Amino acid sequence: MIYWILMIEGAWLSAYQAWLKLALILLLLGLTLNNGHAETEKQKQTRQQIGHLAEQIHNLQAELEGARGQFGEQQQALKQMDLEIQSNRIDLRQFQQQAKEQQVEIAKLEEKQQTILAELGLEKHQLAEQLRQAWLLGRGNQLKLLLNQDDLSQGSRMLTYYRYFNQSRLSQIDQFDQQLEVLEENYRQLRIAEQVLEVLQVDTESALAALEKQHQLRRLSMTELNRQIVAKSSRLTELKQDRKDLETLLERLQGLLGDIPDDLGNERSLQTLKGKLLQPVNGRIRYRFGDPRSGDMRWKGWFIEVKVGTDIHSIAKGRIAYADWLRGYGLLMIIDHGDGFMSLYSNNESLFKAVGEWVETGETIAQSGPAVNNSYDGLYFELRHAGKALNPHSWLKK
Repeated sequence: MIYWILMIEGAWLSAYQAWLKLALILLLLGLTLNNGHAETEKQKQTRQQIGHLAEQIHNLQAELEGARGQFGEQQQALKQMDLEIQSNRIDLRQFQQQAKEQQVEIAKLEEKQQTILAELGLEKHQLAEQLRQAWLLGRGNQLKLLLNQDDLSQGSRMLTYYRYFNQSRLSQIDQFDQQLEVLEENYRQLRIAEQVLEVLQVDTESALAALEKQHQLRRLSMTELNRQIVAKSSRLTELKQDRKDLETLLERLQGLLGDIPDDLGNERSLQTLKGKLLQPVNGRIRYRFGDPRSGDMRWKGWFIEVKVGTDIHSIAKGRIAYADWLRGYGLLMIIDHGDGFMSLYSNNESLFKAVGEWVETGETIAQSGPAVNNSYDGLYFELRHAGKALNPHSWLKK
């Protein structure tokens, strides 16, 4: 009896232990499954975030490419604007030259006027003296003059003198009239010259206003495009970094959840002129040879800050090798000085020489332009020998 009781108790205990083990196993399995399910949900959310970021990046890249394409179009537009500005600047230069010529002509006319007035003053004095003499002679008539003379020959001479004074008086009056006509014509020419000068000045002011407007449009256009590209590039960098961080996180999650089943987750040579070359323009040197420019890039010349429209001069005698617009440099002029030496003048507003023309030392070849790739108006200058950039400090006059 006791044996059977013990057997029944042992069986029940074994069954209970088996059930307890099974319950523990199920509990552990449930915890594992729940944990695995939670981890895969996190993984799914991460993948969704990455997908969303990838879409953002794709859209932003498309926008950035569009902006860069637009920037290229704007560069072409700016090229045309630079050429138009150059044309306007040349017209303005011609207006100014014509105005100077008119001023010289006016000065000549004024000098001529003063000469005529001086001659008229002298003639007035001489005419007044002759009139006085004529009046003295005319106090008596000619017959009385003859009768009053004791010597007939003397009387004849007096009549001759009388007629001479009258003829001289008439001649002087004619000359006086002619001088008055010349003076009147002089005044007329002077007024015409002044009117022409006034028209030229109005045209010059109009051209200047157009140039200023074009400058402003160009600056605004470049500033806005650069701002957009910088902003989009910066945002794209941030998004790529976010995606990289999330991908790293996903890799870690995949490593941690790797044991979860798949179905639970988803002149002279310039060499002899070293240190003696003429400065292309006098101004403040904002960037010097060797100064940092961007990243590991450095300046290969000088950027000299001057006002827009300042005359640029050739550093030495040479021949124009290039005179045109070039991306990144704007209106660029290159002068070949022989023996492998070349000087480069960029960021110009106007170019006054053409390819093949010879230029002398100090000759005006261009005018400086407004800021484009930096914050300063002025000229970017380089000196090269056999293609290698030289430090202008060692070659230009101090």
